[in-house]
Amino acid sequence: MTSLDRYREKEELQRMLTLCDWISCYPRRTLAVVFSVLLPFFSYFLFYPIEIESDVRRGFAERGGRSASEFKRFADYYNITYEGLEIWAVLVTEKRSTGRKYMNMSMKLLDEVERLDKFVHNMSVMVDDTLVHFDDLHALDINYIFNWYKYAYSWSNFFADINLTYPVGNAMGHKFFLGSHFFGVNKHKKSFRGPIEQMEFVTLWYMNQTPNITERRRLQALQLELFRLSRLDNFSDLISFEMYGDQVSFCSLLRSGFAKSLLSKFYLHYQNIPK
Repeated sequence: MTSLDRYREKEELQRMLTLCDWISCYPRRTLAVVFSVLLPFFSYFLFYPIEIESDVRRGFAERGGRSASEFKRFADYYNITYEGLEIWAVLVTEKRSTGRKYMNMSMKLLDEVERLDKFVHNMSVMVDDTLVHFDDLHALDINYIFNWYKYAYSWSNFFADINLTYPVGNAMGHKFFLGSHFFGVNKHKKSFRGPIEQMEFVTLWYMNQTPNITERRRLQALQLELFRLSRLDNFSDLISFEMYGDQVSFCSLLRSGFAKSLLSKFYLHYQNIPK
């Protein structure tokens, strides 16, 4: 090390000592200077709060993988925008209080499922002092197969060309796939093929456009309200329903993570208590 290097090192050390002496002698002035510099910067977030934007489904999907490409292909098929598209489902089951697993096909059952679908479309919640309706976020009706099945079922005893076999039905010269709405069909028989007599689930599908964080918060509020009503189980005396959606999953994920954090902190605190 040359004499010039030693001189520079000594100068830097002297400046650090001078700064430390000033901070130790004038701590209040130091804090005042720091706050006067940082406060204008942090005041920005008072007017524009930080919003963490996350998507559970796309977060677990591989970037550029088959899941994302199939989802985009689905959007292209219906000629709608892929960005911000949310698809979720309501699963209709036998009334929980009965203890039975399977539902018997009947016009009364189909009427109750249709009533549930209309109930979902008529839902509204308050979000940030604004009344949000389901149809404000609605993109496209994809329950037309169920509606067509219900219509054909009501006339099946009067027209010979209506053949509502599972999984592919035929009515009025048109074929339609029933496997997207009816699951666990005819488990009491050797083969599930044929007219639907029993089923475990009837599924209603919904698509919503949520291109930004504000729209996603509104959809989350609607889904959480529907999820809450599904837990109450007082919609119908004939059926119960479950609600499955990304926004509910995301909210549950955040809650479980927060709960785990609290439990871990409590455990560490408990471990440090003198015995």
